[in-house]
Amino acid sequence: MAKAGQDAPKTFEQQLEAISAELVDLLGRKNRNYGSSFDRQMSEYGLPASLIRMDDKLSRLKALSTNEVADEVGESIDDTLLDLAGYALMTLRYLRGNAT
Repeated sequence: MAKAGQDAPKTFEQQLEAISAELVDLLGRKNRNYGSSFDRQMSEYGLPASLIRMDDKLSRLKALSTNEVADEVGESIDDTLLDLAGYALMTLRYLRGNAT
């Protein structure tokens, strides 16, 4: 997302780069707060640990998109999609052997 005083990205690639930068920042902050819990769960439980988290986010997205559930926790569709993309990215990182 463009910050105040900045122009919004124009090209498809620029838009993806902006979203990716936002996601990397979010994942870094969450990883520091949670202490690499994703890597620990992947080491202990394997790929199902990631699949469960992504399924939870898909369920949340379905509920938000169909208005089945009012948003009582302050998690928007945008937040949910970022989380889902984050889990996919962290899973790919882990599977490629880049876990800490």
